[in-house]
Amino acid sequence: HEGSESEEHGETYSVEDRLSSGVVAVVGSDNVFAALKETGEVVAWGCAPDGAHLTDVKRKLSEGAPVKSISAATTTFAALKEDGRAVFWGVIADFGNGFLLENVEDQLIDVVSVPNMPTENVWGMFAIKKTGEVVPIGHIANPPDHVIDEFKSGVV
Repeated sequence: HEGSESEEHGETYSVEDRLSSGVVAVVGSDNVFAALKETGEVVAWGCAPDGAHLTDVKRKLSEGAPVKSISAATTTFAALKEDGRAVFWGVIADFGNGFLLENVEDQLIDVVSVPNMPTENVWGMFAIKKTGEVVPIGHIANPPDHVIDEFKSGVV
């Protein structure tokens, strides 16, 4: 099967084997999928440059608190950890708005939600903190106010 293998730390593994049990969520982007297992492990497969290889974020995903949820946008993925930290990977574009991950990474604590972004041509995501603050990551082309309000609903 094409796409049935993925690579991590230079080693190839069978996606089918990793997904044979314990999967609690699956999200997808344009050409990458990610699954969350009940153990908190994240498994990704698809186009490597667009987020299928977790090598750059594997340590952040596995250290500390377990991952409790995952979400996706057009080319970007996020994992929300039980301690309120958020981890992002994939293609995170800036287009001059200054919301590159390295510019906002220190703000990604006390996060309560990272909504899926069901909009095409979005190369980034939002992290919503327990204070209600919305932290943009990457390029999000002027989302309408009702989209931000919908994302914030239920945030205490």
